[in-house]
Amino acid sequence: LTYIKYLTYKLIYIVYYQREIRENIIFGAKTRFNNQIKSFNENKGREIYRHLKKMCNKPAFETAFNDFKYSELCNYYLNEILKLCQKEKIFIRNETMPFNKVSEKKLSKTFLQNYKKYIRNLSAEYPEFEISDTIHFYPNDCFGDASHLNTKGMNRFTEYFTGSF
Repeated sequence: LTYIKYLTYKLIYIVYYQREIRENIIFGAKTRFNNQIKSFNENKGREIYRHLKKMCNKPAFETAFNDFKYSELCNYYLNEILKLCQKEKIFIRNETMPFNKVSEKKLSKTFLQNYKKYIRNLSAEYPEFEISDTIHFYPNDCFGDASHLNTKGMNRFTEYFTGSF
């Protein structure tokens, strides 16, 4: 009787998990997973946006706005972080991540002016930190999509960032 209960349990187990078993064995999920892990290791943990490659020629999200307006909530927490770092004597260096070249002409002048004004105000409030208002525009081929750097862009930005210390 115990054997029959055990066999019944195992049959129910197989039926219950058959989709997962089928997906992993028949459709190669394990191979896809192993390939993804290999890619992460080769790219030092970065995700390569292969499926969004055509999006690197599209303008960045920010181009949809005529003016820069910060979120009160984000501003509050950013200031709290900066105050804490100030108190604990932790150095902060802030850089704006680059935009793709196609966004350069599409970003509103008002947006850029007010963004830089916001950053300059932060910099004036926390003079012991390096808070840069410089905005870089990289070629579209440095992006995996409209706003995320690919390996080429990451290497270029890393070289700039570490070279300026």
